[in-house]
Amino acid sequence: MSPVSPTHRYDEAKHPRGSSGRFAVKQSAEAADVTLETATTPAPNLAMGPVETSEALWCEACEEAFTVDDAERLYECGTCGAVSTERRCEQCHKFMARSEEPGCPHCQEPVEATPVLVVVDHDGRTVRVEDYDADGPAKKVRDAAEKAKADERAASEAAARLAAKRANAAEGTAATVEPGVVLIDPDDTSRWASRDAEVLSVRHVETPEGPIVVMKTYSHGLRTVVRRADAKVPVAATVAEYPTEDRGPNGRRLNADDFGGARFNETFDPKMSAVSAPSNGIEVIVGSASRSGGTLPVVALMLGQRNHTGSIGGMVTYLGVFDDPEKAESALGEFERAADALAAARAEHPPAASDDEDEAWDVAHRVAGWDSVSTRRNEFVHTEAAASLDLQIGLSSWHRDKGALLHLSNSAQNAAMTDPDTLRRAVAEARRHLPTLTGIPTRPDVVDDKI
Repeated sequence: MSPVSPTHRYDEAKHPRGSSGRFAVKQSAEAADVTLETATTPAPNLAMGPVETSEALWCEACEEAFTVDDAERLYECGTCGAVSTERRCEQCHKFMARSEEPGCPHCQEPVEATPVLVVVDHDGRTVRVEDYDADGPAKKVRDAAEKAKADERAASEAAARLAAKRANAAEGTAATVEPGVVLIDPDDTSRWASRDAEVLSVRHVETPEGPIVVMKTYSHGLRTVVRRADAKVPVAATVAEYPTEDRGPNGRRLNADDFGGARFNETFDPKMSAVSAPSNGIEVIVGSASRSGGTLPVVALMLGQRNHTGSIGGMVTYLGVFDDPEKAESALGEFERAADALAAARAEHPPAASDDEDEAWDVAHRVAGWDSVSTRRNEFVHTEAAASLDLQIGLSSWHRDKGALLHLSNSAQNAAMTDPDTLRRAVAEARRHLPTLTGIPTRPDVVDDKI
């Protein structure tokens, strides 16, 4: 059985496009009678001589062969890069260009345009020549045997991980948990235990039903865990690696100050880069935090542009999502300092007149109250506390004509403001609602949920 020639590449002249928009058929001369109908093609008779091969396109995703004629015509969007069998891009709503790569008729994934040699296996299934074993069972049988071995190894490794975790588990109560402790799920056998979480902060709350403990924890993100003070809580007796290790700036461990706060940098930056267009509308949202298992009362501040109906839309930035009044007051104090500094900087660096068409259109179409503060009460606030915001005053290298700006940023958000009075009013409005942050779940059964 001869290998595929390295010069045997897909050629448009040899495979002309048909009127249907698909690729035309081409099979090797020695296997012109071999088809790729995997369910009906009989297995080759090895006793009758060399195994016949044919050329076909091969999909790595679903491990299926198909004739060149059956390949799907694919289209690629030059804007977002989406690939589809449809001519119009669903994301950009533009007509897409024809892709040079054919597509699999089974899964529509792009495949190599170079045909490969295939052969009918012992069970009638078409496989690549390199996967064919003339003296052994069919590839499907061999794959099943390998999968069974892999499953057995995975089960053995999971059992070993479970035994090691339970041997390292210590059980205390929620009342004794302190920051730095790693909560574990003693039934989680996954290689990367997603439910193992380091405690960043602890808040003890008295309720009519007795004391509860509110713990901010971090695994691959910030979570809030609520327990009755006397509830049993499994933790790691010895911690080999903290979930927050090397996750903070400069590779340090994360702590509670990295979430739900604000840090004002008093240094003036005359060349701020990556600054978004300024927004001046702030909405104070009062409700309950939507999270797995239960809800806590929260106050959130959302910054954004007001659209023509007066509501905030487009790109929005959460300035903070708070369930702890002390944490909220600390962040609000930083916002207040930033507002005072912005007012002084705007007096020294006022905005200049702009002849930019987009800027003129934006000013002309602003709704009344585009820079106002509003309050909304929601049953749920569908977001978690974001990473703490860094606040800095400066001049944007993108929007120099707008004068001094307040830049608000973290690893996931980037926003700017020009109106210090809006920020001051939002701080005052948020302070009015801090007494709602009782730390008591709005659902009494939340404290009985699993980690």
